[in-house]
Amino acid sequence: MDEVAQRRLPADHPVRHPSQSRAALRIAWAVLRLPAFLILLFLCKDWILATLIDPARITLLVIGIAGTPLARVGVFGATLLVLALIWLGARRLGPVWGYGVMMLLAVALAVTVFRLTRTPLWLAAPAILLLATNLLPDAIHDRILRRPRPQRGAMAMAVGVAELFFLRRYLAWGFGIRVAAAGPALLLASGAAALGIGGTALTPIEQALRMPPSARVLALGDFNWIELDRSGQHLFVTGHGLPQLLRVAVGNRAEPSLASSAPTGGAQAFAYDAAAREIYVFNEGTRTLLTLDAETLELKRSLPLPDLSPGDPWIAVDPGTDTLVIVSEADDEVGTPFMVLDRTTGEVRDRRDLDAGNLLLRPDASRLYLSFFRRRGMLMAYDLRTRSIVAEMPAPPRVDRMAYLPASDEILLANPVASRIERFDAATLAPRGHIEAIFGVRVMALDEQRGILFCASLATGEVAAIDLATGRRMGRFYLGPWLRTIQVDPARATVYASSRGGLYELGYGQLR
Repeated sequence: MDEVAQRRLPADHPVRHPSQSRAALRIAWAVLRLPAFLILLFLCKDWILATLIDPARITLLVIGIAGTPLARVGVFGATLLVLALIWLGARRLGPVWGYGVMMLLAVALAVTVFRLTRTPLWLAAPAILLLATNLLPDAIHDRILRRPRPQRGAMAMAVGVAELFFLRRYLAWGFGIRVAAAGPALLLASGAAALGIGGTALTPIEQALRMPPSARVLALGDFNWIELDRSGQHLFVTGHGLPQLLRVAVGNRAEPSLASSAPTGGAQAFAYDAAAREIYVFNEGTRTLLTLDAETLELKRSLPLPDLSPGDPWIAVDPGTDTLVIVSEADDEVGTPFMVLDRTTGEVRDRRDLDAGNLLLRPDASRLYLSFFRRRGMLMAYDLRTRSIVAEMPAPPRVDRMAYLPASDEILLANPVASRIERFDAATLAPRGHIEAIFGVRVMALDEQRGILFCASLATGEVAAIDLATGRRMGRFYLGPWLRTIQVDPARATVYASSRGGLYELGYGQLR
C-alpha cells in the first residue's frame, strides 16, 4: 500500500500486515489438516484394507483394545509413572546423555513387558518411536535440520507425522504454544504402549475388574459354536482351537469332558438333532461331513463333499424334510457354497451360489433364513419343502447372526455397525423397525419364558439383557473379548457364551 493510499484511509482503519495473513493461514492449516486427512482415510478405507492392511490383524487389534478398556487405562497410568521416574533420573546427566540413557531403559522396559505379555515386539515400535522423536534434544534436532526453512516445511507438509512424532515442535510452529518436551513424549508413548499390548494378556485383568459374581470361566481356549444337549446337563462345543468336538459337563462340574472319536479339524459350527441324537459337523481339512452319536460322540458315518466352497461352513438339520443344509462363507469363490443334502442317502437335492454368512432354521416351518456378511446386503428365506427362495429383502451391510421371535413371528438380525437389532416379518421379510442394542452387537439368544433377549458384542465382550416387552436394557455383563456364540438355559436361568479366549457361564436369575 503506497503513501497516498494510506492517507485516504480513515485513521482507525486496521492495516493487515502480510505476516498476519500468513499466520492465520498457518493456524487454519494446522487445525483443519488432520481432520481432513482422517476423513480421507475413512473414505478410502475399503481400498486401504484391500491393498495395504491385513483386515484380520486390524480386527484382532481393535477387538483387543475395545474389549479391555479398564486394563489399558491401568497400563497407561503405570507406564506413564515408570517413564516419568526414568526421565527424572536421566535428565540429571544432561540433554544428550540423559536422552541416550532414557531411550536405552525405555527400550529395555518395552521389550520386557511385551515379551512377558506375549505380544509381538513390532507392536512396541510406535511407543519407542514416539518417545524417541518427541524427546529428541534441540541440540540433536538442530544438527539434523540446520536451517529454519526446512524445519518449517517439514512441519507444514508432514500431516499426521508432525502431530504425533514432533508434537512439541508442531504446537510451537502452528500455534506458538511452548510446552516442555517430556509432557507430550511421555503421554504419547504411554498411550501407544497401552494400546499395543495384546488383549489376551490383559483379559484376566479386565475380568477381575468387571466380570460379575454370577459369571465364571468354564474353560480357556479358542471356541466357536455351542449348544446345550436336551438334558441341559452338557454343552456341545467346537471351535478353531479344538481338534475334536467336545461335550462339556455344566450340571456336574466334576464330570470330565468327552471328546469325539473322529477329529473335526477345528470346525466353526455344527448342527444338533436332539430327537435323532446326532451331531453333524464338517471337517474342512478332510472335506468331509461327519455324523456323530450325540451320546457317545462316536463317528456313525462320513460323507465327502470335495466341491463345497472353502471357508467356514454353517450347518442346519431339518427333521421335517430329513435334510441337511451346509453353507460356506466362500473365502475363495470356487465350488458350491450352498448345498441341501438328503440326510439318509447323502444325495445333493439342491445347490446354489449363496455364500451366506449365517443361517437360521425354523423346524416348525422347514424354512431356512440366510444373512450375508460379505458380498451382498440381503436377508433371504428358503423353503426346504419346495427347495426354493420364497422371500428376500435388502438388509444393511455387514450384518451377522439371526434369531426367531415366536411371540411376534419375527426374524431378528444383528447389525453390529449400527449397534442395533433389525426386525423383519418372518413370512414376508418386511421390515418392522429395530431394537436398540449395544455397540458391536453380534449374537443373540432368547429366554421366551421371561421375555428376555440376550445379545452379545464381538468388540466389547459384553452381554446385554433386553426386556422384549419394553425394549428396556435390564443389565449389561462383561465376560471377555470376541464373543462368538451365546446359548440360554431358561430352566437354570443361565447364559453360556463362547469366545476366542474362553468359555463362559453367566447366571441371570437376579434380573427383574
